[in-house]
Parts: sequence; structure tokens; C-alpha cells
Amino acid sequence: MTPSAEEARPLGDLVATGRPLTHLDLDATAGDGRAAPRTVDYLRGLLVAYQVLPERDELSARVERHLDRVVARHPEHALLLRSYVRWSLLPRARRHERLRGGGFLGRVRAAYSRINRAAEFLTGMAVQGRLLREVTQHDVDTWLAINPGTRFTVRDFIVWATRRGHARPLDVAHWPKKDPVSLDEDSHWQLLHQCLTDTDLPLDVRGAGAILLLFGQHLTRIAALTTHAVTTVGENTFLTLDLTPIPLPGPLAGL
Repeated sequence: MTPSAEEARPLGDLVATGRPLTHLDLDATAGDGRAAPRTVDYLRGLLVAYQVLPERDELSARVERHLDRVVARHPEHALLLRSYVRWSLLPRARRHERLRGGGFLGRVRAAYSRINRAAEFLTGMAVQGRLLREVTQHDVDTWLAINPGTRFTVRDFIVWATRRGHARPLDVAHWPKKDPVSLDEDSHWQLLHQCLTDTDLPLDVRGAGAILLLFGQHLTRIAALTTHAVTTVGENTFLTLDLTPIPLPGPLAGL
């Protein structure tokens, strides 16, 4: 996305000062509202790509910037929050990024959420006149019960605080995952029959659906198939999903 002239003007003003542009300069333009964050990110990417700016640990920079904003609102919890982020949250986020790659924005949002919930929890306990080391399991359970759908994210902070001796032994269960929804056998075969016979459906949908229902392939793998995966020998048609050609039943072979 190319920034508009209006969006880019504050950044142009920075360049016009004549001094070397830094990452902190760009952060400041987004932080004080002079330029939209997405515009700053776009420009930063260009400047790094063309080696005008050095590469930096963008994950750490964003998380620490958010931490500064939270600490500014809750200075009484600064020591605990900074220790949590420095010694637990950020090292694990960096490790996951290095090992798994991708999902950058998801990791940033997850870190923001954990910092926010930790600050919210500490503030809630302070309202009740409790320091972290005085918090009981009943206090934790009562706090979680108010809005469990979002507050269970505090588990990460509670586990760290307990292990580091900042709190009594406390427990926050993992947020339960919903049971996966699966098709019963009748529905499975009904959908397969529809894929094989319903000419009102688009042909590619019928073929992909039949392969999914017959062979249990992921849709991303089906979408990557080419015509070379289908071969014909005499009257028999085969589909190669890996290395071994699989004979197709007549209706699917026709598709």
C-alpha cells in the first residue's frame, strides 16, 4: 500500500530536517498521530529494504512500545510488568518466531493481550487492597469468572509469577477448546452423492468436494493439484496425491 501525499507529509518533514532518519523517528510519528501506523510500517519496510535503515527486531520493538504505553497508565505495576515481558514473554515470542516463522501480527497481538490482561489483573487486585504475593486462588477464580472468555489470557502471567516466587502457588486452567464438529456417516455420504451428481454445483467445487470426502485431503493440497495428477490407462482413471496413483470410481473419474 502506497501512502497518500497527506499521510506521507509528516514523514517528509522528518527527512527535510537533514539529519539521518532513525527507527525512533518513525515510531514517534506513529505514536503522536502525525502519520498512520500502517503508513509508517510501509515506509519502514522500504527504508530497510533499500538499506537506508538497519534491520531491527521488529517484534521486540512493537511489544516494548506497547509495554511503555501500558506502564504509563499503570506506573505502580511497572516493575512486575517489565520483568514479566523481559524475562518470559519476549524470549518465548522471539523463539517461536525463529522456529516457526510466519504469523508475525498474530504473535504481536497475543503479546499485547497478555500484557493488557496482566495489567488488568494487577489493577483489579490492587482495588481490593491486595499485593500480588497476597492474592489467593479464590481471588483468581473470582476475577476470571467475570469474563472468562478474555481473562484466561492472564494464565501466562500467573504461571510466570508463581514460578518466580512473586505469588503464592496459583492456577489458571487452560481455556477449554471446543469439541471439533464432525459429520455423521449419513451426512458424509449424502454430501459425497451431491458432489458426484448435482450439476448445479460448479465443476471444481464438485471435484474438490469429492476428493475431500473420499480421501480426506486438506483443501490447500487439493487446490494445489494440477492436471498432471490425473492419468488414464485404458478405461481406468488414476489420481496421484503423493507418489502412488489411486484408481478413481467411475463417477469421480468422470468429473
